[in-house]
Amino acid sequence: MVTATSISIGHIIASGAQRALDLGDLLAMDIPDSKFTCRSLPNMNHAAWVFGHLGQYPATILSLIGRDDLAAVHNHSTWAEWFGFGSVCVADDARLPSGRELVAAWSAATRATITALQEADDSTLLAPQTIERWKERWPVKVQGVNFLMCAHSMFHLGQLSAWRRTMGLPSAMG
Repeated sequence: MVTATSISIGHIIASGAQRALDLGDLLAMDIPDSKFTCRSLPNMNHAAWVFGHLGQYPATILSLIGRDDLAAVHNHSTWAEWFGFGSVCVADDARLPSGRELVAAWSAATRATITALQEADDSTLLAPQTIERWKERWPVKVQGVNFLMCAHSMFHLGQLSAWRRTMGLPSAMG
């Protein structure tokens, strides 16, 4: 049992990441397969891009915290062209994996990362940043991990919530 005096940094991040995971699963639940790559408005990210993009980061985080074994299982770098940092969302792109495949990959990778964070030593998360392009913004590993698992995820899930409404889907919150 986690208590106020025993809680680790990884548990703190994991609690926010779990909320994002739960929200993502809820937002994806009733999206018709045929709609995942539809763009309802110009320049709006569709559901496939959101889940594919968020699915790019768990492997990076797992590797960063020394879990290369899990990073290898959840590495979707072959999708980076479509969903990686700086990628552009393209409507109705037949090259993309199915929406259900993207949601399942993101969900599994995020669950594995949450568990790994709960198991991580604080010293691992408080170590200096090793990813060169992140060093200036996030000089300590925990800063980038927290951003990507929580704020970044919620930012894009907010886009997905708006996309749902423009697609005529109901609120996922009931």
